[in-house]
Amino acid sequence: MSNATPNSAPKVAIVIPVYNRSADLKVLLASVYALEYKNFEVIVVDNGSTDSLEWLPEMYPDVLVLRKDKNYGATVGFNTGLEYAGSSGDYDYVWMLDSDLVVDGRSLPRLVEVMESDRSIGLAGPKILNSADKGLVV
Repeated sequence: MSNATPNSAPKVAIVIPVYNRSADLKVLLASVYALEYKNFEVIVVDNGSTDSLEWLPEMYPDVLVLRKDKNYGATVGFNTGLEYAGSSGDYDYVWMLDSDLVVDGRSLPRLVEVMESDRSIGLAGPKILNSADKGLVV
């Protein structure tokens, strides 16, 4: 059931596990913060990266960073973010993104619209295009 009030958009947790992809994460976050949809919070799960994420609080002070002591892999990173989002009770939806993506500005509002259109839908995902050949769907 949606936590959104009649006058507010549903709140989305955007979970991004990362391991040694600082440069990719910068590109992804720039695209996330350019989304047409604005009722979201970003949760980055740092899987023990050895490259620096020191820039993150200065560039994106609202991003929550959950740190793991070593690289447990993307699945554990996603699960860590999902557990946090689920236990907080603050989110209507969770969008899981790999750290090497770039998102289209219209993707999140469309996903929320689909989810809100039919309460029997339990999962929705965007079309992901190959970065080298935009004509190929991953």
